[in-house]
Amino acid sequence: MRYFNLATVIGCIATIAFLLLQGCALLNYYIVESRHRALYHRLEVCLDRLETIKPVEINHRQWEFIILWTRNALGNCCASSGFIQDEARFANMADELERRLNERPGLSTVEWIWDEFEAVSQYGRRYSAQWCPTHSDRLAEVGEGTKGGEE
Repeated sequence: MRYFNLATVIGCIATIAFLLLQGCALLNYYIVESRHRALYHRLEVCLDRLETIKPVEINHRQWEFIILWTRNALGNCCASSGFIQDEARFANMADELERRLNERPGLSTVEWIWDEFEAVSQYGRRYSAQWCPTHSDRLAEVGEGTKGGEE
């Protein structure tokens, strides 16, 4: 009969414990990222829907500009669960946006989305300060056009 010395047994137990902890951490990461990815996808779908509801007070080029930058912000501020500083608010964001889309959304809806980016993402405030498309100076970059009509 073969006996193992104490160092070998402790080494095996430590290795098994380490592997179990790594497996639990990986499973937790997968669960967190899966939940985050589902919320992120719901927000993408909401932006797809919002894109089709152009407010009459701006032209098509401006609306495309606003939607483009809002999509960029979603990716740059919320793409990873590690970017989110307020998980509960991020989880509520898709529900609230879906509710707002059932009403007549407008620029105020887009401004609300950007306010939420600032609140839920660690990068949101800085990103919004530089890139928020509804700021008058940013809309001026796109230029004027026929309000509500095709260009």
